[in-house]
Amino acid sequence: MHRYIVAVALLVAVRLYAHSITVDGDPTDWIGATISQNDTGYVDGGEYVWIDTVGDDIGDGGDALNANDNPDGYTYPTDSSFTGGEADIVQFRLTADDQNMYFLVKLDSFASVYTPMVVITIDVDHVSGSGEVWLPQDADLQVDSLIAWEYAIVLGDDNIKVFNSSWTDITDSVQAQAVFNPNGGYIEAGLNTSLLNSSVNILDTTIYLTCAAGLNEFGHFKEVDSLATQWHGGGGIGSNGSTDSIFWVEPDVYDLAFVPHNEQVNDLNAYNDSTLTPSFIRATSAAEVNMKDVSGIKEEHKKIANNLPVLFAHKGVIRFDGNIDRVVVYAENGAKIIERSGNINSLALPHGAFFALVKSKKGQKLYRIISAR
Repeated sequence: MHRYIVAVALLVAVRLYAHSITVDGDPTDWIGATISQNDTGYVDGGEYVWIDTVGDDIGDGGDALNANDNPDGYTYPTDSSFTGGEADIVQFRLTADDQNMYFLVKLDSFASVYTPMVVITIDVDHVSGSGEVWLPQDADLQVDSLIAWEYAIVLGDDNIKVFNSSWTDITDSVQAQAVFNPNGGYIEAGLNTSLLNSSVNILDTTIYLTCAAGLNEFGHFKEVDSLATQWHGGGGIGSNGSTDSIFWVEPDVYDLAFVPHNEQVNDLNAYNDSTLTPSFIRATSAAEVNMKDVSGIKEEHKKIANNLPVLFAHKGVIRFDGNIDRVVVYAENGAKIIERSGNINSLALPHGAFFALVKSKKGQKLYRIISAR
């Protein structure tokens, strides 16, 4: 157990935030623990983390209902340029600071930055039917109207696009970035929330996420045929990448996050080619993330024994909303651990910590860590 005392001499009111991410394709600044439990979502180190099962990138599982498709699960194109893991989600992470949301998607493997296609949808208002249900870029898949999205993030073609529910591309090359790193299969993205013209502060609310992966073809999802060929995977309907109405009905999605591997088939195999009824991602297959849990220190409603409000900071870099002039961190034995002076806007802490908010006789606010890990 590590215990510190943090004294903060204020110039302005203080609000603290979680760590920022450098969008460079290098995952080392993501600090949340990686556990060995598949199909599990959790919050650690100021990050929402989903651990997916490797090898569950089989689309409809070969068991599509009322569809005249290949009886096998989805397979990859036969050309040697495909690794066979471009659409297999291994891990998903989300964090935020005071201005940005950051995403990390780890795929099993990809040799070319132009091969994977990943879409993330965000339901902000939680109003059934409010928003869009179709996934962008011809994924041939919907989301349940209960989780209709206000924003969709497209990671494909070595690029990022952000759509609102009116299908307006609101991407800004400065405010939204993505880096594809074949070394490890990582896609890292950052999005300034000023792009999201929402009446709700997305960093201060609960959102519902879906994440779907397939193969990229000129910025769109590559069609899945009945039989795999050089440039198209198999296990679906049709041939030669046909997009005729009878062939587009099967989803061109190989893998989903946030749903157990033995249940995602229920999201991807419910299409009917005779009625052209598409599959949809069920509301139970979305991740529910309270953004306050990943955007840094927040005041809790609970009180500690002396009736002081409790603030929680995750391990990593915390940011102050406005500069402060001095921060001193002491160990419980009185030893000085950290001292910073002069226009401080961030501070790196080696451990997550609970802070008790107190005031000194001089009116300065003190943040005393009452527990740490």
